[in-house]
Amino acid sequence: MQPRANAVVVLAGGTGGAKLARGMLDVVGDDLVVVSNTGDDLEIYGAHVSPDPDLCTFWLADRVDERGWGLAGDTFAVMDGLRELGVDVWFNLGDRDLAFGVRRAELLAAGARLTEALDELGHALGLRARVPTARLFAPVIYALFVVMALMFIGGASGSTAGGIKVNTFSVLLVAILSTARGRPSAEAFGRRIPHILIYRALSVALLSLAVLFLVALGLELTASGRSFVEVLFESVSALGTVGASTGITPDLPDASQAILILAMFVGRLGPLTLVLALTARARPIAYRPAVETLRIG
Repeated sequence: MQPRANAVVVLAGGTGGAKLARGMLDVVGDDLVVVSNTGDDLEIYGAHVSPDPDLCTFWLADRVDERGWGLAGDTFAVMDGLRELGVDVWFNLGDRDLAFGVRRAELLAAGARLTEALDELGHALGLRARVPTARLFAPVIYALFVVMALMFIGGASGSTAGGIKVNTFSVLLVAILSTARGRPSAEAFGRRIPHILIYRALSVALLSLAVLFLVALGLELTASGRSFVEVLFESVSALGTVGASTGITPDLPDASQAILILAMFVGRLGPLTLVLALTARARPIAYRPAVETLRIG
């Protein structure tokens, strides 16, 4: 199934996102494209289970159970049988829900992409909207670039959020605007930002970009057959400690997953540790070196 030219894209995860997508279906109809989270996908009981995409699919096909998840009227004979055989059933799947996952596992084993498998399963349920997960289409790619920018910027300074932080981005933005206006210093709202803060913000941003380049390069070398947008999205998400994914993470080789783990560790400690290190190294000096003029650009 090809992407629609005037698609309305909804990012959905969990029950709330699935309900929102169902409401949007009544508004936009066949133009709806729901991009769902695949971070919780797992292989279990011989099936490939995609909790969030399946939940969206069941809601959009009006087949969801009154509990708000699973297929309406589903039974649990297989789970009961597994318990009788002594299996520790920690992930309770309905019989038809399990059949959904088994069929998806067969399609994936035959070479289908996750989105292609979900397209076929959704079509069997009479689904009109699309729920892409792994394959990226033009309308979705635009949204992914916006999400990547937000993940790279991250949250507030001093918070547990990842990214270079909003304050860092704001300081750099003010410095750029002040330079464009021909001002000798960075100014905003009637206040001047010290040069030392601009240097620190620039150091954090450039080092984060350098680490992002190395992570993306490592994934390109170890994860063959993946598109540049998929690799870049996974890299930014890992550095930003966001956890978002285009759906390729479970299928990446061990080397690629090790790179992502390291990127998440660096992303959590990197900016804050770097700022503290730069602050600790700051020492007042009793002199200033001579000024040298260079050509820029």
